[in-house]
Amino acid sequence: MRKLIYQNRYFLVPYFLFLIGSIFLMLLYNKPELHIMFNQLNTPFLDGLFKRMTYLGDGIIYLFLLAILLFYNYRWSIIFTSAVVFSSVLVTIGKRSLFPDSYRPAKYFELYQNYQLHIIKGVDLHSLHSFPSGHTCTAFTIFFMLAFLVKSNALKFVCFLIALLTGYSRIYLSQHFLIDVFTGSVIGTGSILLAWQYFERFSQPWLERSFSIKRRTRLPKTVTNAIPES
Repeated sequence: MRKLIYQNRYFLVPYFLFLIGSIFLMLLYNKPELHIMFNQLNTPFLDGLFKRMTYLGDGIIYLFLLAILLFYNYRWSIIFTSAVVFSSVLVTIGKRSLFPDSYRPAKYFELYQNYQLHIIKGVDLHSLHSFPSGHTCTAFTIFFMLAFLVKSNALKFVCFLIALLTGYSRIYLSQHFLIDVFTGSVIGTGSILLAWQYFERFSQPWLERSFSIKRRTRLPKTVTNAIPES
């Protein structure tokens, strides 16, 4: 685990700082106050950026990455699939069973706050199942997994930034509160770490294989020249 954390420190260190900063903000301000602060930081450029970027948290992205991993090796495919299933179950339990009546920001402010949210045209706002953020969980699961695969530390940091901005897009679009995004990121990142820790201990050779088609080339037959008899 230590080796894994060190190799991916350019993702995990800034992520840890994000967690610390988020905890500090959530202790300092209540949920609606925080959302108003974020909601006031809007521009037309950011409207367009986050309206599109939020799609990186759609579940369909799972399938694209899984297809890539199948050509990488089966171990990573199983780790990723297990993390996806585990995190999806946790998010579903949170949304549907534990906190089914948790209001999204738009509904919350409609009922309890006298504040007009900045709403982006064309964004379909939901009312319930706010906690935790499924899109954020998806983004951190996917981009943390990608951080495992790339060798460049700069790319690992880019993976973190994309995951973070995708999560922030859910706040910017008033689909989630910070606590929802915070928890979704923990579920996604933690699921990858747990799945890796569990499946890394297996040493079956087939786990290192991949779904690749190798062309077999026929070698020319060696022809032995007969030595003529004298």
